Amino acid sequence: MGGRSVDCAVQNVSLDTLFLIVIQGAAVVVLGKFIHLSLRRHNLPSAISQIIAGVVVGSLGLHEMIVHVDVENVEDTYGWYVSEARIFYIFYVGLEADLAALWNDMHRCTIVTYASVATCLLLAAFVSGGIYGSMMHTPVRSPELLAAVLMLTLANTAPVDVAGVGAEPRITPTGGGRLAVATAIATNIICIVGEGVFSCMKLASSRTPGYSASERLGMGVLALVKVGVAMAVLRPVVAFINRRNAGRHRIGNWELVLLLVAVSFIGNYPEHAGFDGVPASLLLGLAFPRQGPAARSVMDAIAYPLHALALPFYFGAMGMRINFGAMSGAIVVPAVLLTLLGLVGKCLGTMGAARYLKMPLADALRLGVLLNIKGHVNMIDMSFASSEGIWAEQALMAMVVGSIISTVIAGPVFAVLFRKEKEAYACSDQALEHLPPDKELRMLACVHSARGAPAMLSLLELLATTPRAQPTIHVLHLFDAGRKQVGPKRYHQRVQDDDKHVDRR
Repeated sequence: MGGRSVDCAVQNVSLDTLFLIVIQGAAVVVLGKFIHLSLRRHNLPSAISQIIAGVVVGSLGLHEMIVHVDVENVEDTYGWYVSEARIFYIFYVGLEADLAALWNDMHRCTIVTYASVATCLLLAAFVSGGIYGSMMHTPVRSPELLAAVLMLTLANTAPVDVAGVGAEPRITPTGGGRLAVATAIATNIICIVGEGVFSCMKLASSRTPGYSASERLGMGVLALVKVGVAMAVLRPVVAFINRRNAGRHRIGNWELVLLLVAVSFIGNYPEHAGFDGVPASLLLGLAFPRQGPAARSVMDAIAYPLHALALPFYFGAMGMRINFGAMSGAIVVPAVLLTLLGLVGKCLGTMGAARYLKMPLADALRLGVLLNIKGHVNMIDMSFASSEGIWAEQALMAMVVGSIISTVIAGPVFAVLFRKEKEAYACSDQALEHLPPDKELRMLACVHSARGAPAMLSLLELLATTPRAQPTIHVLHLFDAGRKQVGPKRYHQRVQDDDKHVDRR
């Protein structure tokens, strides 16, 4: 009877939690729309409005009114939903990514990533002793553990938040936005590997209870093998679905559901082992075949729900985590301190990389502020720190406040970056093909009929820069949209009309 009552209580909590998620999600979406009406004139992203809406909705006390069943060890209310949103959005980012552009930015991304991560690691190791007493339990544990956790905290970046904040003003396809997203993903992967190594050195009881360090390491290796095998199997499956639906614009509904379930299943492999599933989701999106109806159907199916529902709730959940009843100076001061330390570390790293890459200093500072966006990575990556006694519970609340501060600060920076990229795009040369300045040949060739095309093509071949190199010729098909000419006719049009009139006579 006791076990049955506990099961009923847990089931009631699950239903109440689902109802709470629906109510809070709808409130965040609607309230965020109204708040964004006043912020959009300043080119601020809608993520800022959604965070503010989350703070307002979280202060209403809906959790206490709806989830009324008292059960011990209940999981975080928003944990599973936030995890699924991160997995699908990172998969969408990888599926939408321009592989050629990412390959061209690989050199800059690598240098900026290593510089910012190294600077934050050194800064965290240097200042960890100063904040040792404010974040530790009593009895005091080893300061080396605090330094390791603080190093990962300052160095980490939330790729979902960087890509989500920059998606609305269309910053991510630009050069600066693409560099910020790629660097954020690379930084997050480095910190995930570091966290995995760190957690395997101890018993991470909050994630995989009952497993030793060696068993946890084996689970991580097994998760990597499962992800690799799943990706190798998924590509032939997608190719078979494309061949089966050849000539169609979309695939069937059951096939679409199968692919989406496979994406969630593969992305959750590392999550079940206690690791972050962002790298697996990103690799899955990059390796997913882009040709055929399967990719079109998947992108069309997840694009609107992600941007209209998942991302607003994702950012709103950051604000809903704040507990104003427990807010005090012991939480606000560490939050501001962590934010400032992260800003200093990221900006120093990007400025050093900009000096080497000969980038403008203002661009380096803006990039450093964007890379300081923490989002949910602090709560996800460092949730085991409190259970292991590395720091106090109030430090986790300080992380939440610091994540909100860093994201809100990044909003105006994205607005400045949007104006800068817009002005640069208006003043830059737009060409069909980008070549080095010494090899670029600019010309405008015009023919009025197909009769003059062979002579023009021969002339273009003679104008090649080197004897063995042939120019790339882009074919443009121009057609007359309306037969009736309202404006004055040009000379050759009047001559053709006169010839037709003479022939009729």
